Amino acid sequence: MVQVVDNYHNEGVDLVYEYMGWLQGYYAEYCIQRGICKQLSIIDSGRVIGVLLYYAFADYVVIYYVIVERGHRGKGYGKALISMLEKQYTAKTLFMASTSSTNTHAVGLFKSLNYTILSREEIVGRYGYSLLDLLTKLMCSYEDDVYMFKALGGAYSLTMLRKLRNYSQGIIELWHNICYKPWIDLFK
Repeated sequence: MVQVVDNYHNEGVDLVYEYMGWLQGYYAEYCIQRGICKQLSIIDSGRVIGVLLYYAFADYVVIYYVIVERGHRGKGYGKALISMLEKQYTAKTLFMASTSSTNTHAVGLFKSLNYTILSREEIVGRYGYSLLDLLTKLMCSYEDDVYMFKALGGAYSLTMLRKLRNYSQGIIELWHNICYKPWIDLFK
């Protein structure tokens, strides 16, 4: 039997290490150990076969990683994880994720769930470099060049995106804890 569960042990981090590599696994583990990241997992016969790591900040939810084991892809598990996360938030919330433009499966997944897809260039053109800088810090997305957004609760995603500037100080503090500090700790 396959089920979606909230915060199922830390086995989801193992999938990040396996499919995303050592550095991304390290960041995911760091984020979970400090109580910033939470996870949803797909369980099949007592084994984690998919995971979604995320964290919430103000009216924003960052989808940090969505990973489904290769043998279980194409069965709707990624969509199920994202849909379960969205159902947990009913107020005006902007969901966001980022990836590389070469990750066409991830872009297609979010597009199929009605996320607005914007490139770095589109964000800079519409909102300026300062907003891209805030997004990059909020999402620790230095390697990514595509951003995906979806608003719930009657909000308009691009309006909520502009409002990120109101949270600059909090974003910098979060960035320090999920991106900068883990990087510095690598060299201790």
